[in-house]
Formats: sequence, structure tokens, C-alpha cells
Amino acid sequence: MNFYISPENRIACEKKINKILSGLVIKPNVTFSEKTKVVKTTVITDGTGNHEFKYEKLSAIFVEIEDIKVSEWVLVATVDYKNNALLMGDSKLFKNIPEGFGLEYLKCDHCGSVHKSRTESHILYNTLTEKWMQVGSTCVNKLINGGKYLNKLMLKLYDVIRFFDGCGEEDFGPKWRPSNKWVTEAIPFKKAIAICNKYMTEVSNIWTKAERWHGEKMTDGTNDKLMSFYHTNDIEDNEELFNKVKTYFDGLEYGEVLDYEKSLTQKIKDAFEDEFIMLYEMYLPWFAIDIYNKTLTKGDFEKLLADNNIAKGEEFEFNGTVVSKEYVETYDHYTGKEYEVPVYTLRDEATGIIFVKEISSDTAMDKYTVGENKFHFIGKIGYVNNFKRIVNFTGRLKKAKGEKNYVKAA
Repeated sequence: MNFYISPENRIACEKKINKILSGLVIKPNVTFSEKTKVVKTTVITDGTGNHEFKYEKLSAIFVEIEDIKVSEWVLVATVDYKNNALLMGDSKLFKNIPEGFGLEYLKCDHCGSVHKSRTESHILYNTLTEKWMQVGSTCVNKLINGGKYLNKLMLKLYDVIRFFDGCGEEDFGPKWRPSNKWVTEAIPFKKAIAICNKYMTEVSNIWTKAERWHGEKMTDGTNDKLMSFYHTNDIEDNEELFNKVKTYFDGLEYGEVLDYEKSLTQKIKDAFEDEFIMLYEMYLPWFAIDIYNKTLTKGDFEKLLADNNIAKGEEFEFNGTVVSKEYVETYDHYTGKEYEVPVYTLRDEATGIIFVKEISSDTAMDKYTVGENKFHFIGKIGYVNNFKRIVNFTGRLKKAKGEKNYVKAA
């Protein structure tokens, strides 16, 4: 079990972890690194599935807790029937759990009883006999001395992460608070591929990130919605799609891990290898499908641009709607001050092409407004990203002829 905390929480976090683990007969080693640099990852999207990743180095302490072991028994997973979740305890053994174990398995392998109202059980692996058992919370102490301390142990440990605003490698930041359940729940990567594909087909194929205000989440993003979608839909595996996407990523080089952070391709390849991901990592199967699908239509976007005379330096008459509006920090070299500017992501109605335009102020686009969240103007093309399928407007915009300003109703 690995996670990051802020350096100022080092001492208090160690005390809490030691207290939680104090009842175990064999205490796992807990190590705290020196203050190190980690990377906060922010997914920047244009509202249509195109994306890029912004990385920011921050100081943090890496906490590593050895796999939980009592005598020769390793805690591989905890089955949380109450919340319909399978909680990973040992990442290396998790994918080897025998078929049939888990949420549907109501029997206790120690006493043989079956309880439909069971709330918790533990999947254990014996390192000496190589035997697997799923044991109820009442019997776990009868099987192994000190086993009772396994009950609620995983949830308590992840409560520590939440208490200290800690987080996994995917998103380091002082305001990130993962759901206690979703942070510990693991699902097969094959199932995750099927979930994302069904969501893309039936709900939306547009990736959006959660909206935050001063660090607090105000609305859910696609990653949150996919986690909920998994819990509210019975979805069969899509073997054909899974194999196609896997074959594509198997053909890519893994490459060297650079600058503290694995690339998206490396993370996806790891997910295929491990066979499981944590539920909060639903962005991995989503972008695996997204990248694969784009390889199938590689030349389509270039043709669309050519047909509409969209190229760097050319003017284009845009008439379309707002996909999203974000504020990004910029730096004024004359004053030495940082400030935020609005950035619009826009979809042209005639072509469906996504455009991006950074503006100077919230009111700068008013004269081009022709409807609710609609703009009509002429802009100069700054750059074109063929892979991400984004076109950038640069410089000043011009008003399109024949349009009147839109006046909002009072």
C-alpha cells in the first residue's frame, strides 16, 4: 500500500498508522521517504475527448506499508458486502484470486457456514501451503492468532489517507479527497474497458474533468461518473474490443520512466499486465479506448481541415457553441504578476471541429455573442494539433457580417 502525504503531516500520520497496526502479531514495515518531488497530474480536455496532461512538481513524502501478513497468511483482499466492494490488500497477489471468490461468495471456508447477511470477509493466501481461503470476519481470529485485527483494517488505513488529505500518484494536491470506498476498490481492467465503451456509446463520448472552486469539487467529471456507472449497471465484458485495444498497446514500446511520472502509455500497459486497476483510475481504460479509436480514423481529421481550408495563418468563420470555459494562470512579464484569463473551448456547428481561444477578459466575447452560449466571428488560425484534433485561434477576432448582438432576456 503506497501513498503520498504533505511533509507537514509526517509525524502525525506515522502515529496514527502505528496505532492501527499495533494489534497485529506481525507488524508490516512502514517507511516514510525523505521529502521528495512528486508530480500533480491535471487532465486538460477540450470537451470532445481530446486531452492533454499538465504536470506540476510538488514536495511530498512517500509512505509505503508492506503487505499485511499474519503468520504465514497474507491479506490479499477484503470483501465489503455492505458497500458491494472488493478492497485490494496485496497488489501482487490480487489478480491470482481464485475464480468464484469475492462478493458472490457467501461461504466461510473456516466454519463452512453461509450467511446472506454477511458484511465482511477476507481473502487470504498461505505462503507455505499456497492455499486460498475466504473467511468471515468472525472466524478469521479462529483461523489465525490475531486475525481479528484484520477486520476493518483496510478501511482504517485509507481513512488515514483521507484524514491527512493524502493521495495516490494520480493526483497529488492538498484538496484532493477520494471516496473511502472507491480509493480501495479494484476492478478487472477487462471489465473497466467494457464499462467505458458502454458509457461512451450510450451516455457521452466527451471527457470532462470535475469543476473545482478554490480546490473544492463542485461538479463531477467523467471519471466520477464512470465510477457511479459501474455500480449502477450490469455490464458484460467486451472481449473483442479488449483484445483489439490490448493488441495495439502491446505493440507500443514501454520506454523509460522519466521525471517521476509514468507516461499514459506506460500506465495503460501496466494495467493490461496487472489485469486490475483501482476504481478511481477509470481514466486509464477510457483513454486506452480513445487512443485506439483515433488510430482507426487517423486521416479523417486532416481531410476535414483541408476541405474547409483550415490551416495556420488562414482565417476561418466560426459559428457554433461553447463546450467549456476555463480560467488558466498566465504571467505578465512587464508587471511580474500572475493572473487568470478565460479560455473558451468551442464547437463549430457546420464542421464539428473543436476550436480553442484564449481571451483577455470575461467581456471580450460579448460582441460576438449571437445566442445562449453561441458565438459567430472570424478568427485567424494559430496552430493545429492533428492528433488531439484541436484548432487554436490566435490574435484579435473580427465580427462576422450580417449578425446582430444577442441580448439576454431580463
